[in-house]
Amino acid sequence: MVSRQGLVAMVMAVTMLCTPSLALGWSNGPDDGNGYGTHDWVLDEALALSGETWVDREAALLKTDDPDTLYGDEDKIYHTFMVDGDYRGAPAKVAELYYDAVVAYQEGRLTEASEYLGLLSHYYSDIGVPYHTFYNEADAADHLAYELEVDSNHRNPGDASGWITPRSRRAVTDIRQQTVDMAIASRATYASLRSAYASSGYNSTVDSITKSNLSMVVNGLADVICSIADAEGVSGPGIVSASVPTTYVGRDKLARVDAKVLDASGDPIEGVLVRFTWPKIAGTVVDIEFTDENGLATSWELLGKETYNKPLVVTATSECGGKSSTSSATLIPTEVIGYIKTGVSNHSPEQGTLLTVRTVILNEKGKPISGLPVTFTWTHKTTTLTYTTTTNAWGVAYHQRNIGQSTLGFRVYVKAQTQSGGINRSSTASWLPKSPLDPVGLSMVKVEGSNRFETAVKISAKAFPNGADTVLVATGRSFPDALGGAALAGGYNAPILLVEKTSVPSTVKAEIQRLGAKTAIILGGTGAVSTSVESSLRSAGITTIKRYGEATRYSTARKIAQAAIAKAGAGWDGTAFVATGVTFPDALAASPLSAFRKWPIYLSNPAEDPATLISQMKADGVKRVIILGGAAAVSTDFETAARSALGSAERIAGDDRYDTGALVAEYGVESCGLIWDGVAVATGQDFPDALAGGMLGSMKGTVILLTGGTNLSPDPRGLLTEASGSIGTVHFLGGSSVLKDSVRDQIGSLLD
Repeated sequence: MVSRQGLVAMVMAVTMLCTPSLALGWSNGPDDGNGYGTHDWVLDEALALSGETWVDREAALLKTDDPDTLYGDEDKIYHTFMVDGDYRGAPAKVAELYYDAVVAYQEGRLTEASEYLGLLSHYYSDIGVPYHTFYNEADAADHLAYELEVDSNHRNPGDASGWITPRSRRAVTDIRQQTVDMAIASRATYASLRSAYASSGYNSTVDSITKSNLSMVVNGLADVICSIADAEGVSGPGIVSASVPTTYVGRDKLARVDAKVLDASGDPIEGVLVRFTWPKIAGTVVDIEFTDENGLATSWELLGKETYNKPLVVTATSECGGKSSTSSATLIPTEVIGYIKTGVSNHSPEQGTLLTVRTVILNEKGKPISGLPVTFTWTHKTTTLTYTTTTNAWGVAYHQRNIGQSTLGFRVYVKAQTQSGGINRSSTASWLPKSPLDPVGLSMVKVEGSNRFETAVKISAKAFPNGADTVLVATGRSFPDALGGAALAGGYNAPILLVEKTSVPSTVKAEIQRLGAKTAIILGGTGAVSTSVESSLRSAGITTIKRYGEATRYSTARKIAQAAIAKAGAGWDGTAFVATGVTFPDALAASPLSAFRKWPIYLSNPAEDPATLISQMKADGVKRVIILGGAAAVSTDFETAARSALGSAERIAGDDRYDTGALVAEYGVESCGLIWDGVAVATGQDFPDALAGGMLGSMKGTVILLTGGTNLSPDPRGLLTEASGSIGTVHFLGGSSVLKDSVRDQIGSLLD
């Protein structure tokens, strides 16, 4: 017998170690495997025990080496039956070759049947090696050395006389299950063999285990040979059922499909080969997996740029014994949710009210996710009702239900649940039903400071209670440079703070420190916000300062729009607002929607040829324009030219600034997923409060309404009356010097 030291030296010279060595199993002998080795010896011993005479011995022996010497790396999965993982294929391969041998025998092709038997014996005997049933990377050298040392005893027929202990023949009823059982029995000896061989090489313990395992293999193989003539051991494919734990998966993410294989009695089958077929855009992928002791096989596949919302049907197929079983499961590539919010049409509905629940779902870039199933679960006391709808083009899912005689005093909850991009998300709304005699509980929140700078600070604190990394800074004394800042603020999730031309108020510094902001983006040139402000910002903790300021308000607005588009990246859908740069109300009315959807705001210069701005917008990637205000604000020539050049242009215009503002708010709710509850109200006679308030609306997912400072203007009045059932909270921006108590009282009366 070759010394263990010599064998280890041989092993270290062999390049095929670790996982590749799994394919070797027992050795095949010299002459490129056509010589005589352990694989040949095992088959010879089995033939002798079987007593069968139909086998063409020479043809069979010539095939025993082929899986090692002729087949490639892809064949390695069939040489082992590990505890888990990919290398579990031996039972499936043995079952396949057994069926091939049976068919060839039945058709009188005995030489071919013998060749299939030779191949079968290789895979069957390989798992008699305990190292082929339990993988440990540290086993690599000992694994190969052990096999070569055993092989040194099997160089000729008749060698190792007495190693095999014969037993009586047994019927083979399921060749695959017999192979599984043998592999498990071999695995049971792994720990003992590994420990003994690692400590002192091929000793008496190793010898005893080896002979016992080889006896098990040879006797089992003899049973197999005897059963081929009667085809009694043919295994079937089982009954496959495919499923997915996550239906709505993300592109460029790992997706999973499970296949359960059961027999006719409903019991799981182990060792079944399941072929998963993934029809991906980049090309069909076939993944081969094997069932575990629970009959479960799992396939994982990294999805590429599959088409959003287009079903990807993955099939799972088992083929064995000339039969097959197929099942399919459907995956739907969807986007990862970045925002989900649920609101109700009435914050305190009376019994018998028809209530609308709405959930807005946006992706990580702020774009709506359409076609996504949303399950609404209504819970009241011990009653639970479930309904499913899908999101529309704006990412909004609706459901209506009459709350009937819901018990007073018990809160009703509606939970919206969905799955997208492989992640489960939910959002909940609730309310207390009331009787017609109960008063409405309206929350009127004042967000105000002693001046415009402090009011902006109060708005920032309300919108960003947990801080923000970035702040946008604009002059509080004039409006043009900051009008386009909403989309950029939305991209950075940043408040807009106001400063003097040459200084930063102390309350603003304190808010920057509370926020923990390190980056400041200044809107406007040094003529609006001087360089001395930069020094003050640094003293408040700002370490990075960016500035977007050009020669005119129009070029500044474009520069800010370009920055907002760049920040939004793939989250921008090509939509942009256009408002007049002469006055502020129209742009401010759209600021929550601009921030929410990352839609930039360009300013139109009435003294300039419309083609100039349109050309700039087209160069920036704008594909759709929403014009704010009537023809006196942005000309009809501009609208016509934009529609011709960009392909899409629409206008939102009312009779005056308040009517336009109300229409913009209504558009935001009806088409873009904003809600009425939490509506912000600001004066339309000055810009600072509404300028800073746009981000409050965006963060709360609500709109802003502009009104006269002394009386509630007719158009917002009508809109608030219509939406009163949906509003439980109103935010008043600015002190009573700019938004009189009379306006607040009128709104309170409307909503109560």
